[in-house]
Amino acid sequence: MNSNIKKISVWNKNFFLLWQGQLVSAIGDVFYEIALGFWVFATTGSSALMGTLMATSMIPRLIISPFAGVLVDRADRKWIIVLMDVIRGIFITAVAILAFMGLLKIWMVFLAGIILGICAAFFNPAARSAIPDIIPKEKIIQGNSLFSLIYTGSGIFGSAGGGLIYTILGAPVMFLINGLSYLFSALTEIFIKVPELKHETKKFNFTNDMKDGFNYVAKNKAIKLVFINACFLNFFFMIGFVLMIPFFKSSSYLGEKIYGYVMATMSFGLFSGYMLMSIIKVKDEKRVLFFAINAIIFGAFAVIFPMLKNGYLMLPVVFIVGIGNAIVNSLIESIMSVIVPQDKRGKVFSLLGTISGGLSPLGMAIGGLLGEILPYNLVMIISFFIAFLGILPIIILREGRNFISYKISSDPSNIENDIDISIMNKNVELDRKQIIAED
Repeated sequence: MNSNIKKISVWNKNFFLLWQGQLVSAIGDVFYEIALGFWVFATTGSSALMGTLMATSMIPRLIISPFAGVLVDRADRKWIIVLMDVIRGIFITAVAILAFMGLLKIWMVFLAGIILGICAAFFNPAARSAIPDIIPKEKIIQGNSLFSLIYTGSGIFGSAGGGLIYTILGAPVMFLINGLSYLFSALTEIFIKVPELKHETKKFNFTNDMKDGFNYVAKNKAIKLVFINACFLNFFFMIGFVLMIPFFKSSSYLGEKIYGYVMATMSFGLFSGYMLMSIIKVKDEKRVLFFAINAIIFGAFAVIFPMLKNGYLMLPVVFIVGIGNAIVNSLIESIMSVIVPQDKRGKVFSLLGTISGGLSPLGMAIGGLLGEILPYNLVMIISFFIAFLGILPIIILREGRNFISYKISSDPSNIENDIDISIMNKNVELDRKQIIAED
């Protein structure tokens, strides 16, 4: 049976339907965010309101995510995916209609932002936890990389042409495109088949299920190490990253133009890294070395970047940073997708997103304060260097190496005891293979 699965492409019907649905709605999101930024500023003349609006959609997602993860692990993930896209489509389409009629108010946009944040808190862990169940295990890295390509690619597309599209279409049309894109995604996602969740305990108890997610992370050395690493990286990288704009604006040899080139090049590096990981297959026995090389290059080049005194020399450096970042993220996310048991993925992924994401605003605030008393590039060099040191435990410690080297294509029962997990029970594995074979 294993030999038959290896011949199956990542592009089965279920994966394609989920992937193209996300592609359509991600492009719609780019349209919406750009149009919303221009609309809010044109309506109020306040740049502060735009930042407040972003926080309005982010904070509910961070607060609700751990609770949403518990429900995702108990409900039908396919219908969570469909329902969240339907709700987002309806609300954004309503925003578009109100904008066409000249009735759209700021409070309505804020309300829509809260709804979008809540929907994302449910949708993201549901979609992410479904991916390992609809493609062959040995294609997990390629599958996750293809999903990441959607967001980096749509971001590049938005940065390159968003302003021009806004001048041609205007905000109401761009709002409508996003609303319809979500409704289209929901329609196509109805035809996805996702294996039924199997639980160790059939009785649902919200408190016990939430504790189960925390206990799983706390007791598992490898997963706990990844959590600590992700939080550490997010926090310290954000301290430096928040100073990018003031650093470029205050440097006579840089400026806004070079900043635009640097950010576009970094995005293209991310896109290239994910594209690479969607094509190549790293052998299990080579994965630790491959991860270590890319992690060290990624961290080292990030530290070098603020030291450079020539904007054009920064371009190849940030391109390499983008590639390394994409490879490191792709490997960690993919192995997490396989290692975490099916009935705990929603809880674990939501918890990771909440803790690491929640530290990002704190890092940005501290970075802003440090930028008031120290040179911008010095703060960036120190914070990026500390973040770089945070990558090393995954390479040096045995738990980290065992996590990265886990054999994705092997029998899950062969995994070493220090990771101490079982991926899926036999019934779930049979359901997954049957669904893949049918497509």
